[in-house]
Amino acid sequence: MKNFLTMKNIKINTLIFMLIFFTSVDGFSAEGDDSMQGVKIFNYLVLLVLGILLISALVYGVHRDPNNDADTVVAKDSFLKKIMAVLTRSTPISKEQDIMLNHEYDGIKELNNSVPPWLNYIFIGTLVFSIFYLMHFHVLGTGMSQFDEYSQEMNAASMEMELLMKSGAFITEENVTVLDDEESLTSGKERFAKDCSPCHGVNGEGTIGPNLTDDYWIHGGTINDIFRTIKVGVPEKGMVAWGTQLNPKQMQELASYIMTLRGTNPPNGKAPEGELFVPEASGEKKDSKSAGDTTTN
Repeated sequence: MKNFLTMKNIKINTLIFMLIFFTSVDGFSAEGDDSMQGVKIFNYLVLLVLGILLISALVYGVHRDPNNDADTVVAKDSFLKKIMAVLTRSTPISKEQDIMLNHEYDGIKELNNSVPPWLNYIFIGTLVFSIFYLMHFHVLGTGMSQFDEYSQEMNAASMEMELLMKSGAFITEENVTVLDDEESLTSGKERFAKDCSPCHGVNGEGTIGPNLTDDYWIHGGTINDIFRTIKVGVPEKGMVAWGTQLNPKQMQELASYIMTLRGTNPPNGKAPEGELFVPEASGEKKDSKSAGDTTTN
């Protein structure tokens, strides 16, 4: 105990307490579940008591001032000893013979010290806390159990996931589907006229790029294939990767609109390129590639 009350150790323990306290206060001030406020308050009361004990040790356990008279020093020592006696109920060295057990091992003797009161206080505190916890969460039902909190968070996550799915954040070439609503197709048409028509023609008849209205495709004609081609592009043929400029929802709308061009047969259509693509009833995609083609669709 003497070593614990040295100035160095007192400062270290005080700093540790301050770090724990202010870190906890930051979490306490954040928005959270109201049902846990009582538990948090109890925790901070415990921290406050520990802080008072550390500050008391810091005040009364500092280096003795040589300018102080002997009576003041004795008073400080006496006050601190009283505090430590109440908390530890330790036996003075001069009376250790009274509590020494009648056995020893390798010259080591054992003392029958009583349990420190501070440890009993903690034990009693846990019992009081357990009653509060039981009543709060399992009897009165004023707080959510861990299962209820988990269920609530999972429901919130599911709702957030659904919103993100609707926004197109999770659309990939693996799960993309064909859109057939007027709003999406109109948006895709506007995107096509702005970004795609210079190479594929206003009606998809093909200019620099291939004809998008026939049944011949170089990189596949399913919605998955078209979405992937838009996303990663074909740099060696001059087609940029639109995945860096368009979000997944926009690429889905664009791919869906392109699929509506099939069979429209606009005038001045470019000659077929690639391989014949026959849509399968099962919806499985078919990768069709032609080695030696100089343009892509």
